[in-house]
Amino acid sequence: VYGSHVDAALLYEQMRALYAWADASASEIQIGRPLGCDARRNAIWQASPGGEPLPSLLADIDLADAMRRIAAAVAALHRGPVQPKRRQPVADEWRKLQRARRALLNFYPGLAREIHATIDPLIAVQLEEPQELRPIHGDLHCSQVLLQDHQVGIIDFDLYAWGDPLVDVARFLSRFRAMVRGVMDESEACAAQESFLGTYEILVPWKMDRARLGALMAVLMINRQALKPIKKLASRNEEHVLAMLSGAVGFREEQEW
Repeated sequence: VYGSHVDAALLYEQMRALYAWADASASEIQIGRPLGCDARRNAIWQASPGGEPLPSLLADIDLADAMRRIAAAVAALHRGPVQPKRRQPVADEWRKLQRARRALLNFYPGLAREIHATIDPLIAVQLEEPQELRPIHGDLHCSQVLLQDHQVGIIDFDLYAWGDPLVDVARFLSRFRAMVRGVMDESEACAAQESFLGTYEILVPWKMDRARLGALMAVLMINRQALKPIKKLASRNEEHVLAMLSGAVGFREEQEW
């Protein structure tokens, strides 16, 4: 059931087109079959594509293989023919970054030096929109990737849009790195990331700009992960904020954590 910001009838037609395309032409990706739409309630019904979310399976899977299969699914989506009805500008993330800086400074004045040192250079180099927009998921993170046997399902296409495909890649990888921090060996996390990127680079017909990807990962790490304690009203969690800022710097400099 959606609020006024989403037209459920329009989303339902979009989902029908995505399901038909994936079912007929893209075995790399599984998309749940849309079952119905109630325009009065602004709601849709959709079957699950099957599988379990990536975070719940980390201890039980061949992670490198899983990341290659996820990359193949994401690349298929980005190459796909289903035309979105909206756009997601890269500039939106830089506007959020400025708000994130204000919020972090208000909640963590003692970290002002680290906040400015990390965020100010990113704001100064705001990325331009890509010359060619592609269909993107718009909010791709680890819990929206479902794995079952050798199949990869992706759910929650509410923000499906024309955009920079590297935003999807950066969002997924920055959340993956934040998710496994302190849980997985650093070298294993880096190897899993490279399994994804190496496969994705092969499967898309455009050159992947790794410097641009690093900047996007840094911005998304701050906009989503560094702000988590504030959103959860746990403003004393300075250690988490410092770790996320450090991770953002590492992404920007193409270094590891």
